Parts: sequence; C-alpha cells; structure tokens
Amino acid sequence: MILDQLESIDHFQSVQRPEISDSVESIRQAVTNYIEQLKPLTASIPEDDSEQDAASLIDRLTSEMSSLVIESEPPTLLDLILEYVPQFIFFSDFLDILPFEIPLSEAKNHNAVQNFANVAKLNLDEVIQTTDSQRRRNLLSEHSATISGDFMDYWGQHKLDLIAEPDGDNLRLGVRESGNTTLYKCEQRSKGFQWFLSFYLRLNSEQGKTKNILIDEPGLYLHAKAQYDVLKVLKQISTESQVIFSTHSPYLIDTGRLDRVRLVLKNDTNGTKIENKIHKGADVETLTPIITAIGLDVSNDFALAGNQNVLLEGISDYFFLQAFRKVIVTEVATLIPCVGAKKIPQIVSLLIGWGLEFVAVLDNDKEGMDVKKTLSDKLMIEHEKIIFVSEKNGHSMEDLFSHDDFNDFVVADVKNDDKSLLNSKFVKRKKLDKVLLAKKFLESVENNDGMKDKLSPETINAFEKLLTDISNGFTHP
Repeated sequence: MILDQLESIDHFQSVQRPEISDSVESIRQAVTNYIEQLKPLTASIPEDDSEQDAASLIDRLTSEMSSLVIESEPPTLLDLILEYVPQFIFFSDFLDILPFEIPLSEAKNHNAVQNFANVAKLNLDEVIQTTDSQRRRNLLSEHSATISGDFMDYWGQHKLDLIAEPDGDNLRLGVRESGNTTLYKCEQRSKGFQWFLSFYLRLNSEQGKTKNILIDEPGLYLHAKAQYDVLKVLKQISTESQVIFSTHSPYLIDTGRLDRVRLVLKNDTNGTKIENKIHKGADVETLTPIITAIGLDVSNDFALAGNQNVLLEGISDYFFLQAFRKVIVTEVATLIPCVGAKKIPQIVSLLIGWGLEFVAVLDNDKEGMDVKKTLSDKLMIEHEKIIFVSEKNGHSMEDLFSHDDFNDFVVADVKNDDKSLLNSKFVKRKKLDKVLLAKKFLESVENNDGMKDKLSPETINAFEKLLTDISNGFTHP
C-alpha cells in the first residue's frame, strides 16, 4: 500500500498518516492535505538516498486520488416510480385573470402575470431590477408586441393588442382595440374573451412541462367562430402534450379526425365508461354533437350551384360516394345530400329553375318508388335521370357492399353473421348510426391508398355500375 511505503520513509516520520473514513470526500480531503505536507519534505532527501523514490510514490498517490469517484446515492423505489407517473394539469375555468395594475414586487407571485411573462418570454426580474424607466417601458412594450402577435394568430375575432406598461413601481396590464387609444381592463371584456385569454396563457405557459392536459368544457362562453379558435390552440399544444377535453359542442369536434373522439356513456347497470367506438352503444343525445358536426362539415364541403348535381337521399350516401370516387378514381358531379328522399323533388324544382343539370339517386324501396313517381308525373323528369342504387328490390347504398366487405370495412366490430340479412337491414336492426359508419369508411379510404385492392370485385363492380349510371344520366339528352 502506498501509504505504508510513504510512512516508512524517515524524512516523513513527522507527518501524521491520514485517517481513512467511509466518505469518499473525507478521504480525498485527508489524503490531499497529507500530500501537501509531504511535498516540501522531499527536497531534504539526499540524491543518493534510497528513499529517493518518495516523489514517485507521491505521484502515484495523487493519481489514485484523482480516480476516486463520489458516487451519488442510489435512487429509491419511489424515485424510480415517479419517473413513470404522468404529469397532469387540469383547466376548468378562468380562476385568474390578468390584473389591471399590480406592484412589480408582487408580479412574480401572481399566476396570471407569471403565465403572461412565460408566454411573452419576459424576464420579470430584469423588469423589477432595472431603475431606468425608459428601459423598463421598452422591455414591456417589446414583449407586449410579441404576445399580441402570437395571441392574434389564434384569437380570430376583432383585432386586439395585449398591453404591458410600467406605472412607477406598478405593472399595468390591459387590452387595447386596434386603432383605439383607450386601455381596457381584461375584466371589462366579454366572458368569452376572458376565458380564452386565461386559457391561452395558462396552457402555453405550461407547454413543454406537462405531458397531459385535461380541460372541462372548453369554449363554454364562446360563440361558434371563437370555439374554432380554441380548437386551433388545442391542435398546436397537442404537438408536445396530450390533450384530453370534454365537450358537448359540435364546433370542437374535428370531423376529419373522428378517431380521436371517445364517448362517455352512463347507465344504471355499468355506471360510467369510456367507449372508443363512436357508433357503439350510444344514444341519440350522446351522438348529437358528432352528427351535428358532420352536418356542418358537409355544408362546408359541397356547393349547391354546380353545373352538374347528384341528388342523394342522405349524408351517409354522400360519404359512401365520396369514398368510392376516390377508390375507383373517377370524377363525379357535385354531390348534394338531402334530408331524406322526400326532399329531393323540392331540390329538383330549384335546379330546374336555375337551369342546372342533375340526376337523382334513390334507394330501391317503397319511398324511393314514391319519389320516382313524383319526379316523373309531376315534374316530368326523364327516367334516365332517376337512378336506383341497385336493380334489386329493397336495396340501399349500404347493400352495394358485399356481405364480407361490409363486415370488415364498414361495421368492423359489430359483425353480421346472417348472410341473408341485407346490410341496410342489419344497420337498422342493431340501431347503428349509418352516417357515422359512412364517415368512418370515407376516413379509412382517405388514409389507405390500397383500399381498392382490399375490397372484393363484387363491391367494386356494384359501385362502378352506379357511378356509370350517374355519368350516363348527364349524357342523356
């Protein structure tokens, strides 16, 4: 051992050997002090003395000391578990709104002010510590402009600026309308604006820190357009954090991403549960926001005044044909879903008045037959412009799918085991919402370029024939 060898050298007898403890830091300190005492004594050792190797022993001891590592305490089981526990933030209402005035010394302790500073990347300590009033004003003005620009990217209503300015040792925070010099308190704006501002600041302040954000009824105080703005904020935040929110509003449902929707179902037998399939087990009241959102989406997607128009009985027919013109890759005239077959004659009357071409696509059932008679007898529409989805009696659009294709690609988790039962009858018997089924099928087609190869020839041929009949209806004189 090096210490034994050093201790045996006569010239080092006056130096007390270091005490070795259990602490690495204590050992390092004691040995370092010991070495510092030995170094001056090496000069007194004659060159021909056999103890001349003392210097090399000291170098070896120094080297070994540098290799000592202070080991950190091993993590406890609780520490290891906490690493895997997700972090949550719950937002339900605007508990804090920006104060109009607050002493700078208290600004860091006010949640809403701190959120404002975080989002604006404003260093409150710098603002508080500077005694130069001009510099303080410039700092606040610069960061007010930053947050106003970013905020207005999401608040798509009237133009507003968020203002932060000094007033002596106070911080003033307010809202100014574009082109107006009057500064308003946040509490003087609408409840909707207060909620949106509080929501925007809180969530963006927490962004990157929290992985799960829970929100109860976002946009409750907001009108439809502003609720779309809320959805934009949620989409932006979801790039870094998981966002879960409850809503009854159709304006907060992205109909292009129904796969994100979960239903909260409650009954006396099983209590409350979360259902992943939006068409499974839900009553009309639960599905109403989704169905309404789909209806709103359709109203934005089709134009009534097309040169050539295909009148369909309902929205589900619209989604199915939209899907198959992508699968078969064919151009179809403007698709106009009506609210039931009986509404088609009314739309036909309008199109005749506007001088626009059209064909009507009907289910081959009693109601479809009645509508065909009305179109033929009362509106004198040519038979070629009145098309049944199939020549088989009782068939609807759903029945153009083969039995297996309908099971695999439309209803998916609710199988029809009776091959003699029409797809359309199965949907009614199981009380499935055919609009949601059709919408989901369209989404699967849009997300799967190889759908044509997966569907059976029976299904492809049936829809190809329908699309050909529609095309021929427009070429008929």
